[in-house]
Amino acid sequence: MKQVALLIAVNTQGQVLLQHKDDGAPNFPNTWCMFGGAVEEGETMLEAVQRELVEELEWEIEDPHYLTSNDSDGVHREAFVVKADRSAEELRTTQHEGDDLGYFLEGDLATIQVAPPHLVMIQEYFKQNRSH
Repeated sequence: MKQVALLIAVNTQGQVLLQHKDDGAPNFPNTWCMFGGAVEEGETMLEAVQRELVEELEWEIEDPHYLTSNDSDGVHREAFVVKADRSAEELRTTQHEGDDLGYFLEGDLATIQVAPPHLVMIQEYFKQNRSH
């Protein structure tokens, strides 16, 4: 089963960072998704999510923690959470994948098209943080 590591980056306003995939994306074109990608051979999920953020945003993240996982469409996905210390404007200057990015509140998710397996994990993040 293919393994994918994803990141939920949360800013100080409680918004989550998503990227908009362009119409040429191999997975979930024209939808909003978390940043991340496939785990390479010999890599842990944590190492993969850290590598992907450097590749996609030139962003070295520290201390991401495990949130949740799901399996769908033959893919095992794990999501990690990190506090975001960069604005969307700053991240756009180093974005190498997708055609846009932005921060979204839980209520915003109903107004945009989020890739279904990503949406489930983001909703889990908001659910866990409402109970704290």
